[in-house]
Amino acid sequence: MGALPPLVRTLTGEAESVADGGANLASYLLFDNHFCKTLMELGYRDGQAHANQIQRFFNSDE
Repeated sequence: MGALPPLVRTLTGEAESVADGGANLASYLLFDNHFCKTLMELGYRDGQAHANQIQRFFNSDE
């Protein structure tokens, strides 16, 4: 969370409830370029690591 700008850290920490703070943080992360790129890289690597399993799943009807 240290990569977030100080203002965002402050705003999400000062929400009226924990749920509101989580929603604010989730909303911010959905549009944060660095977070999205990192998430896509992790998904790609995970997909590559499980490529055979994924292929078997999609070809299981044949």
